[in-house]
Amino acid sequence: MEVMDEASLKQFDVPDHIPRERIYDFDMYNPAGNGEKDYYDIWRTLQEPGVPDIIWTPHNEGHWIATRGSTVSEVLKDYTRFTSEIFFIPKTMGAEWDGLPSMLNPPEHTPYRQILNRYMGRDKIMAMEPEIRALSIELIEAFAADGHCELKSQLANIFPIKMFLALTKLPYEDADKLLRYVAMMMKPEGTAEEMADSLVRGKKALYDYIAPVLAERTANPGSDIISGIAHATVDGRPLTTDEKNRLITIVLLGGLDTVLNFIPVCFAHLAQHPEVVEEIHKNADRLAMVSEELFRRFPLVNEGRMVAKDIEYDGVLLKAGDMVLAPTTMHGIDDRENECPMKVDFNRKRKSHSTFGAGAHVCAGMHLARIEVMILLEEWLKRIPRFRMKPGFKFVTRSGIIGSADALELEWDVN
Repeated sequence: MEVMDEASLKQFDVPDHIPRERIYDFDMYNPAGNGEKDYYDIWRTLQEPGVPDIIWTPHNEGHWIATRGSTVSEVLKDYTRFTSEIFFIPKTMGAEWDGLPSMLNPPEHTPYRQILNRYMGRDKIMAMEPEIRALSIELIEAFAADGHCELKSQLANIFPIKMFLALTKLPYEDADKLLRYVAMMMKPEGTAEEMADSLVRGKKALYDYIAPVLAERTANPGSDIISGIAHATVDGRPLTTDEKNRLITIVLLGGLDTVLNFIPVCFAHLAQHPEVVEEIHKNADRLAMVSEELFRRFPLVNEGRMVAKDIEYDGVLLKAGDMVLAPTTMHGIDDRENECPMKVDFNRKRKSHSTFGAGAHVCAGMHLARIEVMILLEEWLKRIPRFRMKPGFKFVTRSGIIGSADALELEWDVN
């Protein structure tokens, strides 16, 4: 990875405060090799020798990129300098995002986050363990005897979605349209204006979907998170309809697009590294440790922050209003943070990562994600102890706000 040359820069408007030696050619939505090279190999080019801890790219309206784990963690945690008021890049699109509590900083953020924590805390999620286990067994046993599967369509697109819809008490028949709305917001394409328009249209579709659900849960509340939001209060007052919509939207976005992509990316690695699968078998009684190392190795979320005030950082001026990309992808695979970071090592004493974010905005759904992956690994390996990628199949990954995989063809021996 080298500094962008002057000839290539001519097509872009570069602000005066951006040092030329910090400008690199990297498009988070379509980096060089996207869809051809490994997702992590692409992002690791930003950690090659000589690349600074924070760089600037002219793509997507121009923004900074934190390239090292410590920088990513600091940007995510320090809301006094890096506000979440605008969460997505490009900034024109991010300005249309108003999800709660993601766009707020403490202390305003705290009461809204407490509402989510009541329904997504560890104890609440642990109570779902029998349901999570039953669904994982049902899905795996549907194809285990076949000796092959397309993992994304037959498991990854179903398992976390069904569990999340169970948490929200929404019908599984609505999954396809909900995923379509989420994709409009999280996988936009085109110019910054077209991406902003996609987000706005996706948000409107989601609000239109939520309206009758909210009305029903207001009249006939249950124990689910949407009912909780419908009847929640902040500072002694009921939430407004707008606040309810914005809270439910962040819940749906967080729950419908992350584990869904983590599963195929993780299982693709396992399919190509039988020695890692053998290590999981040896550590079957330590699946919490196993899953944490997998989360460390396969982070996928690349979120933004806005510089809150003019500051000097890593020897350069960051001006108020500048956008900074804080890719959680960069933290777990940083060799300054984790020795031999690309190796899955279940005996790793220290697992440094920001896979679930950091600071006030740490992922509310992390407990659900952890238990889903632990149970899925356990039940899969009971029924399919060894497996491989189908010969000739090319595993394709893509970059974006959330890294993703197109499909995953697996096979195994059947006795």
